[in-house]
Amino acid sequence: MFFEAITIPSQMQWVLVLMLLWTIPFKGVAMWKAATNKDKFWFWTLLIVNTIGILEILYIFWLSKDKQSREVGGTLPSNE
Repeated sequence: MFFEAITIPSQMQWVLVLMLLWTIPFKGVAMWKAATNKDKFWFWTLLIVNTIGILEILYIFWLSKDKQSREVGGTLPSNE
């Protein structure tokens, strides 16, 4: 019922398709990286917030690298 009343111009449909094609791969990779890094906060944030790929790109190329470099870079300091 509700969706029958909504009409989207054909030019806008192409914009929506391009946005989906741009966003879905980045969202998938970012969520996969968040899941493998066990970042629950980032996983749910990436799932809920839609930023047309901007937040996803930041997570893939910047935020997930920081966590990986911290884990690979050495051990945690001890309290000795």
